[in-house]
Amino acid sequence: MSKRITKSLRQAIVRAIFTGNEHHSQPMRPSEIVAYIQNDSKLPISMRGKTTKQVAYILSQLARDYDDIIVTEILGRNGTNHHGNERFTKAFSIKSDYTLSDAEKAVGVTQKQRQNKQQITVMLSPDSVKYIQAWKKLGMSAGQVVENLITADREINGSPKKQSDGSFTTFENPMKINGKVATSDSRKSE
Repeated sequence: MSKRITKSLRQAIVRAIFTGNEHHSQPMRPSEIVAYIQNDSKLPISMRGKTTKQVAYILSQLARDYDDIIVTEILGRNGTNHHGNERFTKAFSIKSDYTLSDAEKAVGVTQKQRQNKQQITVMLSPDSVKYIQAWKKLGMSAGQVVENLITADREINGSPKKQSDGSFTTFENPMKINGKVATSDSRKSE
């Protein structure tokens, strides 16, 4: 679980982004936001000494938690981390339909904790991997792509009810193709 970001720091970051967007009329990088935070008189002195790396991490969290307020813009690629995932240079801005006071109030209210996700490993065909990589280039994570596909399948077919003797999975709302019920065979020969 990530460390909780205090209300005053969240609001100071939003003030910094908003003020910077007004002066520069472009999204702000974490290094620019640090300068605003260090000079923010409303922020306690103990919280003003954040480094650029710390602010970048906090901004990524805030952008994820308050995606209806904070907009993330990817400026460029910045290599890969030791896990093999790409790193990006990001800039942040406040959505144009928010005033400073509205944005400060919105981030001041603690949002409901996000549901913990679980991890599994699956083997996919090369075509499936290419499909996920194409979405990843557009900014969507592999997990989100798979979750969207499962949600769409669940909306169309419903949840699997039971495993029958013939090893075909039956569904609550089976999908019909050309008037016939589509089924999945779990004993496919490879």
